Amino acid sequence: CMAQIFSSLFPELACASAGASPATGERSARTAARRYERCQPSPMGIQPDITSATTKEMQECGTDEFDQVENRIRILGLEAWETDKHTIGDHLAFSMENLVAGGQHVYYIILLIFTIGINILLGLFWSLCPENSENASLAQSIFLAFQIFSVGGYDDSITTPGPIIVYLLMICFGLTIFAIMIGMITENFQAFVAGMNEGKTKATIKGHTLILGWNETTVRVVVQIALLRASFLKQNRTWVRTIFWWKRTKPSTPVTAAPVVIMANTLTKAEMQEAIALAFEENGISAKETNIGRDIICRIGDPCVPSDLQRVNAHHATSILTQMTGEDKTESENDDQGIKNGATLRTVLALRATLLISPPLKGKFSRRIVAELAAPGSRWIQQCIDLGEDEMGRPAFRALELNQFINGLMFGCLAQPGLAYALIELLGFKGAAFRSREVSSFWDGGQHIIGKTVGEAALLWEDTIFCGVVGDGLAPSSTRLIKADDRVIFISEFPTPQLAKPRSDATIPSCKLLSQSKQVPQDVLICGWRPEWNSEDDFAKQLLSSSANMVPGSRMMLLFGEHVGFDDESFPEFMTNKVLELDASFTTHEQENSWVIGPGVTLAYKKGNAAQYHVLHKLLKKNHFTQAVVISTPQVCKLPPKARDTRMFTILMALRHLHMVLGRPPLHVVVECALDNTALLAIGPTIGDSGGRVKVPDFVNAHVICASALVNGLAYPLMFGALSELFSPRAGTPRLCLEQAGMFVPAGTYTFGSLTSAVTRRFPDDMLIGVRKARGDMMMNPRLSLEITIDGRDFVMLITRRSQSDQCDQEEEQKESPPAEKSNPEVSVKAELPGQPM
Repeated sequence: CMAQIFSSLFPELACASAGASPATGERSARTAARRYERCQPSPMGIQPDITSATTKEMQECGTDEFDQVENRIRILGLEAWETDKHTIGDHLAFSMENLVAGGQHVYYIILLIFTIGINILLGLFWSLCPENSENASLAQSIFLAFQIFSVGGYDDSITTPGPIIVYLLMICFGLTIFAIMIGMITENFQAFVAGMNEGKTKATIKGHTLILGWNETTVRVVVQIALLRASFLKQNRTWVRTIFWWKRTKPSTPVTAAPVVIMANTLTKAEMQEAIALAFEENGISAKETNIGRDIICRIGDPCVPSDLQRVNAHHATSILTQMTGEDKTESENDDQGIKNGATLRTVLALRATLLISPPLKGKFSRRIVAELAAPGSRWIQQCIDLGEDEMGRPAFRALELNQFINGLMFGCLAQPGLAYALIELLGFKGAAFRSREVSSFWDGGQHIIGKTVGEAALLWEDTIFCGVVGDGLAPSSTRLIKADDRVIFISEFPTPQLAKPRSDATIPSCKLLSQSKQVPQDVLICGWRPEWNSEDDFAKQLLSSSANMVPGSRMMLLFGEHVGFDDESFPEFMTNKVLELDASFTTHEQENSWVIGPGVTLAYKKGNAAQYHVLHKLLKKNHFTQAVVISTPQVCKLPPKARDTRMFTILMALRHLHMVLGRPPLHVVVECALDNTALLAIGPTIGDSGGRVKVPDFVNAHVICASALVNGLAYPLMFGALSELFSPRAGTPRLCLEQAGMFVPAGTYTFGSLTSAVTRRFPDDMLIGVRKARGDMMMNPRLSLEITIDGRDFVMLITRRSQSDQCDQEEEQKESPPAEKSNPEVSVKAELPGQPM
């Protein structure tokens, strides 16, 4: 009866075991019945009648308490994951593998320690033996044991031939047997060492950060986590906090203090460790603070297999990041059915199966799971896969499409040159960066900030800039009160700010301030094509967001070859039949291969390879471009990162030489690169007179941007939504902008606190975060007491929700309003004391 029930529930298993013996079938039926019995309630201790269970009842048991997937997992006997069956051997093997990951010299240190220990132990035994007639001391016994252990000792009392022959035979046989034993031990030891190097032992730690998969961004992710750890450890490095551990600053996120476990099957353990070690050396990360083997643990396994996830304790990890985009792209290229993000989906489902049958995570922090998507259009998977909730009751699982970060930053730099360096620094953790903390977790329980307004908080901290509140986003209303249950967002080098000291008021001489400089139409050359633009929806959104920041009359020229999938006939059809139908503002231009988008911005297309000199020469002779965007993505001939950046070098050098030959002014370029040192090597068309300002190229390192975004989403999931708005094209969302310093103060020397007061006096809701000098130098998150010299060519960096049209309208109103009385010779800009009203 139970065999029939089992066959009806699991026909595929019944078919697979059709050749089994009757006894095997009965055992399978009894096993299924026992699984079923566990799901059934037993009132008053009476066991249910198993034979009376019907197929319908067993199905209801699986659908009432659990879903069908978990019921199948339990009946298949995988519920052993609910308990941690880690033996002492597992813990020893885990510790040993992490220890020997530091280098080959560790083996010799271990052998030396073992030799010394066994000699001391044998010498102790020798000194305690009652037959020891010499009554040797412990030191003499250890020395004697060392002699016997190393050379075997000698005996000169044997003199007759018979005993000598027997003695020699004994030595020969003993040496032979001992040599065989040594060979066996050596072979087993080599196999043990090889197993350690393979990285297949169990990870017995808890509360760790788990990275599943390996792609071009993984090394940068580990670097960002190491930088985040370094800032936390640096703050606790004082002698007071070293001795009195209870005074140490608590971590604001579990990613800060937890070890990192990486599991992938595309590289060996040695290759992963070598890549991470090289990246640590390039970024100046000390091995004392973040050690490979102790803090960064590499393991080999398939992230799509639940048993491998169990081996790295995935159900005890507080932070999980999946980076299966390499496998996603490979499957998408080899499959003509249009499957996207297939490996990522399998990994998330394997995580779900592992977490469903595991005990809930215990500790201060809740679990957070982030999945990096290779192809756009798959974020819907986070809505149908439930992996728990965070501390705010929101879904713990988040699927991220990072193309919006790269596209938004690259085309945002067209309107705001220098924006790339600022955002890369703010999203990373090498210096001043975005951080988040609960108000109640500050050193005084948040009493110094509770009840203050956002405007008052702007001058509250000496080394930290208040930026916003989770829920209200960045740059909220200046009148918004900060409450005890809020989670604030700030820019700082450390997660714990320092209160500002009382300062005297600063006065700024009265003078006519500059208005916003009039923008002129731009002529932008775009070299290359991004893979996500193959979708007409994504390409239309990109055109709308790019044209929104451009002056009417501007033009964008697309230059790419046939390798992206378009030619002279297919791309006009793509624009006319697909893209133009998505928005009413898109129209066809009178010129061939030209279209009008948004507020009078023209889009033109030219076929050609930008890496060929003659193509650029022919194009620049007929066109005067003011800006250029050089895109270097895998879509370009599917080149590796080094070759893509080399292609970018060629394009920049050609533009530089052509501008010299044609006598053109400096060209501002926005460049996408794949390697970290590319920005140090590349030179662009930045020579010539540019009105006193340096045309600094904006290098957008795609992998660094993606890694920073992923770590922010993993470390501060509640803050990540606010940071994402910086890259959104929607009106009313916060944006990072550069505006002339002369709009707020005349030329002179001011403290940063005075500059902050001057900015908030004109725009109360704006957040001043730094200053960009005319030569391109940036001063991000300076101290409030730092004195800064401002001239007419400098810029201030703001986070604002104002659009450019709003600012123009406000300036028109100021022009139409009656002039102010001239009785006040000075305009006072107060640097308020912390806690006082503005």
